[in-house]
Amino acid sequence: MNATDGKSVWSKVAEPGALGDRPLTQVEAGGKTLVLANVKGRVTALDDRCPHFGASLSDGQIENDHVVCPWHAREYDLQTGACVFYEGVKAYPVEVRDDGVFVLIPT
Repeated sequence: MNATDGKSVWSKVAEPGALGDRPLTQVEAGGKTLVLANVKGRVTALDDRCPHFGASLSDGQIENDHVVCPWHAREYDLQTGACVFYEGVKAYPVEVRDDGVFVLIPT
């Protein structure tokens, strides 16, 4: 189910409670592969591809509010996607609603 504002679309990426206590989950939305990070009940979304060599960030781990790339340990801020000294990844707005987890995807 998607809802649109004309420039972006809210895409449902997970059912309520589907993330459980898993810190990283790979999802698809709007033709994009994303990683959802679930840290202390706060859910964020980033592109799931490290721009360095293309590793899936959902295979990484979370340290100090960053997702760490499993291949070369580059760290991406969970809120902004920024990476110190290197190219970052796109971050997406997330809403956790009674009916699921939604990510705002540009159209």
